[in-house]
Amino acid sequence: MKVERSDIKVFVWLIAISISCMILVTSSLKKEPQLYVNWLSIPIYGALGYVGMRYFLRKSGFKGMICPEKGVSKYILPVAVGAGFALGAIVFDLLSRDRVPQLPFPVSIPAYVPVAIMDNMFWKLFILTLVVFLVSGKLMKGRHREKVFWTASIGYAVLYMLIQFGQYSSLVGKITPLAVFQIVTVSGGFIISSCWMFRKYGFLAPVLMHLTQYLIYHGLYGGLS
Repeated sequence: MKVERSDIKVFVWLIAISISCMILVTSSLKKEPQLYVNWLSIPIYGALGYVGMRYFLRKSGFKGMICPEKGVSKYILPVAVGAGFALGAIVFDLLSRDRVPQLPFPVSIPAYVPVAIMDNMFWKLFILTLVVFLVSGKLMKGRHREKVFWTASIGYAVLYMLIQFGQYSSLVGKITPLAVFQIVTVSGGFIISSCWMFRKYGFLAPVLMHLTQYLIYHGLYGGLS
């Protein structure tokens, strides 16, 4: 299947934005090991994302990198939902005695942009489209595509929550009932919502949602607090 010009244009812009933000933060975070991991993620996750876009995206029933339908809801809704999850994370943070490690402002703004973009390129543009393509398109001969999509999305959310539990216990502290509730509702709910955004509005929608959540919670709240 031929790649749409609009898909390539969005993909190139996202890679360019990621590289530009990494250049901005490199001098400030050169002692942080995570910096080099983030640099490596751009060529690796970017290449995998391109494979997903080139071979699996539209063949799996997704609308492409951006929804062709007219209207601003494909931009406004992801931003609004991302802001809602960011506010939820802030409320949980204020209720907890433990604090999630954050980067200082203003480096906190560009630092999280490539993380949000590359995470979506790997987990959604490559992994999610690949699973739907293989299971529904190949194993089931094109049947039950939506069921496969939702099953894969729930599995992705569960895996993401398990990763969050591990990171919380190693970076923040003891996992409390409040932390469990936070990770299930905010982290798990965030992944399910972003997968739905991907299915309905194209790949740019979950990226906008992720960027909004990160910039409000990590960039502004975390950086300034």
